[in-house]
Amino acid sequence: MENHFNVARVNELFRDLIPFFMQNRQTELVDLEKWLAAKDFSSIARLGHKLYGSGATYGFLLLAQLARQLESAGQRLDGESVQKIIGDIRNHIENVKVEFISHSSADPSLY
Repeated sequence: MENHFNVARVNELFRDLIPFFMQNRQTELVDLEKWLAAKDFSSIARLGHKLYGSGATYGFLLLAQLARQLESAGQRLDGESVQKIIGDIRNHIENVKVEFISHSSADPSLY
């Protein structure tokens, strides 16, 4: 049975943008690891905030939830939690299944 948390329901209008969206997330994971090693929690929290907004906008709701946790952990200077959340984000990005939905069936709360 497929884990529904690893499914992102993305509006069809974003189809052409998803490869770039996913590529940017991979780049951000590298940045997060670098910032964690440098204990740059301010940058981690800022990226968590940005990632929350972009994840929610595109329909990656689990990613948005993890990003909110990342922002909070960064604000608390909690390196152990940041490390775990980075792993969770990496796992989600590597395993997420994207389902494209028509604009008319998209969740109106996303707009």
